[in-house]
Amino acid sequence: MWREAVIVPVLVWSLGSPEARAQEVDLSQLKIVEGQAGLDQETGFIHIAGEVHNRSSEWVLRARLTVELLDASGRPIRVDSISSAVAEEQGGEPQEFIYTERMYIPPGEVGVFHYVRDAKKLGRARYASHRLTVASARRAVNPPQVVLDDLQMPLEDGVYTVSGRIRNRGQVGCFSPKVVIGVYGTDGKIFKEERAAPDQTSQKVLGGGQAVQFRTKVYMHSGETIGSLKAWADCDEPY
Repeated sequence: MWREAVIVPVLVWSLGSPEARAQEVDLSQLKIVEGQAGLDQETGFIHIAGEVHNRSSEWVLRARLTVELLDASGRPIRVDSISSAVAEEQGGEPQEFIYTERMYIPPGEVGVFHYVRDAKKLGRARYASHRLTVASARRAVNPPQVVLDDLQMPLEDGVYTVSGRIRNRGQVGCFSPKVVIGVYGTDGKIFKEERAAPDQTSQKVLGGGQAVQFRTKVYMHSGETIGSLKAWADCDEPY
């Protein structure tokens, strides 16, 4: 029987025990499955969506992917952005990167991502293709274990109303619980992701055995055809 959450602020370092720290994982066990991708001719934006499948036996803490945009000759296009500047400052190539939206990825499950770039900001270069690589990921030790209960996703007038409860079925606190939603086309490929976090638990901890209700909407915008939705409970990593 779930209990309504009684939330009180806590010092974030209280979840920062050595057991909760993470270590690098075998990146060969993380498989990228691309979803819909390409240049939207109407908006001029490049969209690249996909999933990272955790084929290992370990919990993964937020996979990081590098994104290389390529021209028709297969040459990398330099993108001036905050993420590419950070990569260059760290001694790497000025590549862009993106993280999976799902922070904690259990064994056998997926994290989703959605990269967006304004093609007009690429100068004279013309995007033709891309290359994705899992650059890093960490092993989460003693991760929070949260699930969705009573999940409802009815569709009415082109709008999905997604509601239910985020329940912490473990003993480790879930910092700033949220729901991550993958939006898939009729071809079964993901084309965007969305997330929602209950206001009452934002930047707070959902304790073991506690639950919190959520409700959010997913809109079908012009030119989009939604085939299905998938949703997962998740937590943020304590700072």
